[in-house]
Amino acid sequence: MPDAKGLLLVFNQGNALHNRPKDFRLLTASVLRKRDKDKERRFPDIHGLVYFSYDSVKSEQEAMNFWAPLQLKTGSSEDLTAMTDFQKELQQAWYAFVEKKWGKTVRQFSEE
Repeated sequence: MPDAKGLLLVFNQGNALHNRPKDFRLLTASVLRKRDKDKERRFPDIHGLVYFSYDSVKSEQEAMNFWAPLQLKTGSSEDLTAMTDFQKELQQAWYAFVEKKWGKTVRQFSEE
């Protein structure tokens, strides 16, 4: 699957110290963009990340569940549309699952 894109999911279930999704997204972006001694990306197979929460951890300012997507370009002309669309679809599927499983409509915060 040479065209497959890697997506890292980070679920915050109980660490209230990381309740600022924008800051956490910036931190993980800097880690995922790191280069090795040959100036190659250390994590070349990760093209996107989603940092999200439900119920036990809320965003600091909005006091809401959060979904913070990130896309990483591997080249200047790379089209990120497929990753962005998949992350949006995954977000809606996650919240639909939560509502079906636990009967709660999720108040969500997204920085998009």
